[in-house]
Formats: sequence, C-alpha cells, structure tokens
Amino acid sequence: MIRAETQTQAPIYNIARAWRLPTPGTVRSFGARDTTSLVWRVFAFHVAVAALMTVVTIALAAGRASGQAFSPSAAIADLKSDKPELRGAAAQALGNNQAKGGVGPLLDALKTEKTLSIRAAMIAALGAIRDAKASADLLQIAKTDAEPGLRAAAVSALNRIGDAASLNAIERLAKDPSQPVGVRVQSLEIVGARRGHRGIPTLLNAAEEKDPVVRREALRALGKMRDPLADSALERGSKDADPEVRKVSKSLIDRRTKKQDDGSGKDKK
Repeated sequence: MIRAETQTQAPIYNIARAWRLPTPGTVRSFGARDTTSLVWRVFAFHVAVAALMTVVTIALAAGRASGQAFSPSAAIADLKSDKPELRGAAAQALGNNQAKGGVGPLLDALKTEKTLSIRAAMIAALGAIRDAKASADLLQIAKTDAEPGLRAAAVSALNRIGDAASLNAIERLAKDPSQPVGVRVQSLEIVGARRGHRGIPTLLNAAEEKDPVVRREALRALGKMRDPLADSALERGSKDADPEVRKVSKSLIDRRTKKQDDGSGKDKK
C-alpha cells in the first residue's frame, strides 16, 4: 500500500475541476517579445511557477476545509487532465504525500508536459518523494533541458533525494564548464553544504575558473568550511581581479576573524 493513502491531503481534484481558475501557462506569453533573453526567461519561469503555486494553494486550502482524503490513484489520473492547474495540483499532492507510486506516472507526464510551471511542479514533486528511481531522469533534465529554470529545479530535486548517486551527479554538474552558470552555482552551493570536506577539491578548482560568478560562489561555499585550503583560497580571492569576488572573499575573511576574536574573548572570561 502506498504510504500516502494513510494521510489526509487536499481533495483538489473536484474543486479544481469545478473552478475556472487562471492558467499559469498564460504567464509565458507575457512579454514574449523578449523570449531570447536568458534573464527574461528565468524571470518569466519564476513568475509562472508563482502563479501556479497561488492557484494550487487556494485549491489545497479549500480541500483541507472539506476534510476529504488524499487519493494517490486520483492524483495520478489527474496528471493527464486537460486543466493545467489540476495537473500542477495533482503533482504537488503526490509530492506532499511522498507517494512513491507516483514516481513513474510523474516521469511519464514530464515527457509530454508543455507548460513550464507544471513541469516545475512535477520535478519538485519527484524531489519531495525522494525516490532514487527518479535520479537518472532528473539528471538528464539538469544537464540538457532547454529551460535554465527547469535545469535548476532538477538540481534541487536531486539534492532532496540526497542519495550518493544523486549527490555525485550534482558534483559532476558543478565541475562541468559546459553547464549554465546558474546550474553550476546551485550545484557548487550543494557540494559545499552536503559534501563537506570531500567537496573541497571541486570548490578549489571552481575558485580558479575564468567565470567570476563561478569563482565567487565557490569561494562563498569554501567560506563556510574550516580548512587551511579554504583559508588560502579566500586569501587569493581577496586579491582577485573581479571586484565582486574580492568583496565576497574579504567579507568572509572578516567574518571568520570576528568569530575567532569573539571566541578568544569568551575563553578569557
């Protein structure tokens, strides 16, 4: 039996079917004259996801008030609905209930789903379910999807799954200079947070790369680690040619120095 069947969750399905809610897919057309801009595409992606989540939140709240039980089979069926808000709500319900039986249907739905915000909801649901069976597909999205926002969402989902294979995949993305900067920055942050000292070589290499954004974020991750190699990297960063890299490095050095001084004061007391 699917674990989710013992839990209660919003009966979003009948509610969403009955409502004629605004579809987040329309957000993508807003400002379509500038769809070639990477910055615009990332912005529009986040706006679309926010629109979907607003619709879903309303449906979930109304559903909870009625006290109906979550049905995995109904959610899986609704992944094929012709209403975007219903597909997104179904994906979120599967994720919220960690319905492992929804992994295959979610992966199948991703192959045909066209609405960006719905794809994002499905990717987030796979991360919430935390089943390693989804890792290979999520890695493929993180590496090759045409939408930078979805690639970043897939990295987040892999991080939530958190098994060794997923974390190793994220570290490979962090090392790969062919990946978009946003994906690499997110991957570097995860390497710093999840890999600990094992991730230091990856971060040190990134701190020496040509792209100043990559260098800056690698140093930011190293700044959270107590290690002589990290200290040396921050010292080099404080003399970097890029002003933002210098600023971040000096700030992290100052923060460490302050913590050390505070610690020394407490010891004296």
